[in-house]
Order: sequence, then structure tokens, then C-alpha cells
Amino acid sequence: METQMSYFQKHPDVTKSSFNTFMFKGQFEDISIHASIFEVHVTGSPNVELEVCSVPEQERMTFEHAIKQEFKPIKNRHLFGPSWTMHWVCAMLQILSKFAGKEVHLLFNPGCKSMGLTSGNGNNRWHKFILTSKAGAKEERHILYLEVTCNGMFGLGDYMIGPPDSNCYFTLQPVELIVKHPKAHVLYHDLVVLSQIINELSKDSSHWWQGLSTVDKVMTAYDMTDKNSLDTCLVITSEFFKAKTGNAAHQVYAIGNCHIDTAWLWPYNETKHKITHSWSTQLGLIEKYPDYMFAALQVQQFKWLKEFYLGLFAHVKEQIKEGQFIPIGRTWVEIDCNIPSRESFVCQFLLGQKFFEENFGKCCKVFWLPDTFGYSSQLLQIMKLSGAEYFFTQKLSLNNINKFPHMMFHWVGLDSSDILCHMCPADTYKVEAKANQLILSVKKHKDIGYTNESLYLYGFGNGSGIPSKEMLEHLSWMKNIDALSKVKHAHPNEFYNYMSKNSKDLVM
Repeated sequence: METQMSYFQKHPDVTKSSFNTFMFKGQFEDISIHASIFEVHVTGSPNVELEVCSVPEQERMTFEHAIKQEFKPIKNRHLFGPSWTMHWVCAMLQILSKFAGKEVHLLFNPGCKSMGLTSGNGNNRWHKFILTSKAGAKEERHILYLEVTCNGMFGLGDYMIGPPDSNCYFTLQPVELIVKHPKAHVLYHDLVVLSQIINELSKDSSHWWQGLSTVDKVMTAYDMTDKNSLDTCLVITSEFFKAKTGNAAHQVYAIGNCHIDTAWLWPYNETKHKITHSWSTQLGLIEKYPDYMFAALQVQQFKWLKEFYLGLFAHVKEQIKEGQFIPIGRTWVEIDCNIPSRESFVCQFLLGQKFFEENFGKCCKVFWLPDTFGYSSQLLQIMKLSGAEYFFTQKLSLNNINKFPHMMFHWVGLDSSDILCHMCPADTYKVEAKANQLILSVKKHKDIGYTNESLYLYGFGNGSGIPSKEMLEHLSWMKNIDALSKVKHAHPNEFYNYMSKNSKDLVM
């Protein structure tokens, strides 16, 4: 008997389009996977009550000072502003008895930056905070203070050369207490990974067809009115993810980072705020994920932390000793390498390493310079004389005229000294821990004939509070899947030490 082709085999592009709609949070979200993610969510009194203390002018007020001030009641849709001003929000939260035994989150979106919460991502201003991992039958009222500053991640201009808008106001979206459905949450992340694989691979890949077949079965089995259908869907996705990578798979060394421009589109006071927001978030993740590695650069930023947030600096110092918080870079700031003189370069290295040695008792082996727009020929000699053994950069790979032909190579200087260099094949130091970016780490690796390894730097910068819990969960989901590269959390030294011993025939 002749077997008929399935609909998805005849019309795979239609199936792919239907799946993208199934994942999209928009017109059809009420009948898609998004309809099942939240078990319950509440907003407004008596569950959520809000008060605010607005700081005069563009001053910055500490928490200790803020809690002694007068707070006034506000509601959803409150306007924060004008530009660059700071506001302290007091959230008084009552967890309902029906939340008992469940993990309860607060969703808070002021439309601008806020501190003290773990962020969603750089473009999505929803902020998530776990109030309790297991609510009791009768919870005491939770009181949470949230620091809001009226600017975006890239200041208040047009991201180019336009002046900042001095009269911006931001709207507070409904503040909610929510409980996620645990099985729907797992299924959603399974489908996110499958979506990224399907949208990055081509039809000549067996993984593309296997992934498309999997999501086709999930869409058929899913019923938003029947929570038991989630179990069926999870069995289907588990069949795809149980296939593991082989020994020949590409290996990526994953390192969290959140590059922060010391001076760019905002005042220095805002840079200090970005540092505390981002690094305090990472300390929370380090406590929860013992294999997580986070790298931070620019000595000036460590110095500000020590001057203005000594308690936070002490916590950072403790995690540096434990090895999960990694001070990196070697220079005082992330330097321009076109205009400064050799004396300036020497001072940058000398003072930067002096601070690391005096405060942390160690220097980093890697000169870490992701965001610079040029490379002086004398830079190599100076970095080698300073004691650097390896070099990381990225902007060179982003040239839109003369594409640099290598990702892993030896830079040879005027005096014949050389240093091992690397650029991430994903072509960025701020990936989002997505499956398609892991695929690009292989596709765009220009030296994969000589080395089957690469760095994978994930996390947004400039105060976004990223890397996030979601990114770490995605990496955990993807660390050993047949369709992707192998993923391991690693210290930069581990990657470079391995490469210096095992890479062969690299270009010089």
C-alpha cells in the first residue's frame, strides 16, 4: 500500500509559518502556547499597592536615605519623569492563599530603567522578580523598594548624534503578581530552542526536518483548554532533545558579560548606576548557578564601585576569590587605540594591573578589548611587555568593507613578538543565548579547519542587567543537543590555555 506524504512534508513552509504564529505573542496568543504559560496573575489593591518618592532635579538618593522620605500613593499608568530623574517605588504585595506552594513572581515595567530586579532583556522593559520560590498558605505582606531612573539603556537620544530629549516621561505598566505553569514554562523553552533551530538551519539539514516534524506534532497535540495536553507535548519534544552531541561537535566556551561604556550617551552618574544594577544582578545569578562565569572589565568601573558602593564591592571581591566573577581587561578603561601615544598605553596597563593586584591579588592573562575601532601597531609590544599572554577583541570582525579573514590567529608585532588572538565567530560579544547563535558559531568560524572551539560571550551591556536567568536556563537546555554545538561555562583562561596547547597551523 502506498503511504501518503504528510501535510508538513508537502508544505513544510506552511507548517513553519504556522509554528512561528503559534510562538508569536500577538494576534493569536489567546489560542497559542502563551495561553498556558501563566496559571494566574493579579494586579491592583489589595494585592499590589504602590507608593513613590521622587528625588529632586537629577540627584541620586541612596536606599538608606530614601526610606526616610515621604512616599505618595500611585497607580498603574503613573508617569515617571522628566529625563534623568530618579524615583523610589515602594511596592506592598499580598500573596493570595491560592498561590500556596508555588513560585510567585512580580512583573514590574516602569517603561525605563529600574534597579534591584532581574531584567527580561535589553529591548523588553518587563522586569521579573521572584518574591518566593514556594508561597505559604498564609503569607505576610511583602514590601519591596524599586529604584527607577528616567532613561533608556542607550540614554535619551536617537542612538546616533542627536541630542538627548530633556523632557521624557515613562508610563508604568500594570504591576502584577504571577504564577507560571511549570510544565507550560518548560514546553515553551523547548519550543523556543526548536524555533531557533528551524529558522537558522536550511532544508538540506536532517535536524531541520526532525525539528519541523516535532513542532508539527506539538501543535496537533496542544489544547489550551486541557492542561493534560502539556504532558503529551513534553513527551514529543523530549524525543527530539534526547539525541546528544557527538565527540566531533563544535565546542563553545560560554562566558557571561555585560559590556558597559564608561562614557557615551549619558552622564557619569548614570554609568555608576549601570554598574551597580548589572553587577548586583550577576552576583544573584552566581549564587544560584554554581557553574556560571561572569567577566567584567574596565578598572575605572571597579574603582567607582569601591568608592560609592563599598558593600557591593566587598561581595564582588568575595566572588572574584571564588573564581566565578572574573575581572578582566588589563587597562584602566577600554581604550581607543588610534589616537593615544605609547606613554598613554603604558599608563593604562600599568595603573590597571596595579589596581587588580592591590585589590584582588591577581592579574588577568587576557587583554580583553571587545569594543575598539582600531589597533595601533605598537599595542602588541606594550601588551606583551605588560605580561598579557592572550588577546580578545571583536570589532575587527564587524568591518562592513574589508572583512577580516580569521577568527583565531597569531598577531605578530614589529619586533616579531606575537600573541594568540580570538574573535567570537558569532560576530558579537553580546549574544542572547539562542540556538541560532550557536549554529552561527560553526557556520561563521573562519578557522574551523584548525580549531573546533570558540568563545561564546552572552549578555547585553550598558545597564540592561543582562545576562539573565532566562539566558542561563536556555544554555542549560542547549548544552548537549545533537543539532547544536556543545556548551560549557568556562573561565577565559581555560579557553586560551587549551587553544595555545591544541590549536595547530594557525595563521600568523
